[in-house]
Amino acid sequence: VVTGYVGVVYEKLADGLLLRHGADVVLAGSRHDAERFRAVYHGVGASADSVVECALPFLGGDRYAPAPPGEVQSRPYTVVFAAQPSVPDTRAARTYLLKRAVRHARLHPEREVLIKLRSKPGEHTTHIEELPYQKLAAKLPDPLPDNCRLVYGHMGEVLDRTDLLVTVSSTAALESLHRAIPTAVLTDLGVRETLGNHHFLGSGCLASWDQLDAGHRPEPDPRWTARQGVA
Repeated sequence: VVTGYVGVVYEKLADGLLLRHGADVVLAGSRHDAERFRAVYHGVGASADSVVECALPFLGGDRYAPAPPGEVQSRPYTVVFAAQPSVPDTRAARTYLLKRAVRHARLHPEREVLIKLRSKPGEHTTHIEELPYQKLAAKLPDPLPDNCRLVYGHMGEVLDRTDLLVTVSSTAALESLHRAIPTAVLTDLGVRETLGNHHFLGSGCLASWDQLDAGHRPEPDPRWTARQGVA
């Protein structure tokens, strides 16, 4: 019996691990997680021999290669906001994030701003989205600017054309970091366990929309990324 996780483990750590104890193999997606998993098992006097460090299954893709200095990129500089189905979970917070992405597009008309959605309306997914951004966008007083649009599809394909990935705490941030794409974990709503962005403390990626509007490009801490099994 093999069990494990396929993303960021930021809540219910003890609950999830103790329910998994007894499996032959408990996969940990990074050195950081492997150490935490073993600590939980040792803490209750259980064997941690089943914990095996591996790589997260969705990491891959080509490394980010921006245009060399002095050369013009063949496509517009692309900012991608990776939305999440339940983070944040209030209409006000989700509308705020949507408006900030739109504002960024208006401040930078030379850029393309993509709002990457998890699923199309009515599509069945594991996580139910109570307040989809499609509906929130339809209720904005003004239509989205020409350089801002909603996109669907495989995250890896979207990252192929991404110059800056922005999210609250999506695992897309790990995919992006693995490919050396500049990555921003938003702090506009605070750094809180319920948002999951506390997982990125020390990463060097925490930033606000104000900073991104002003041109900031976060630089990840290589020690942090190494412990997370990316890059």
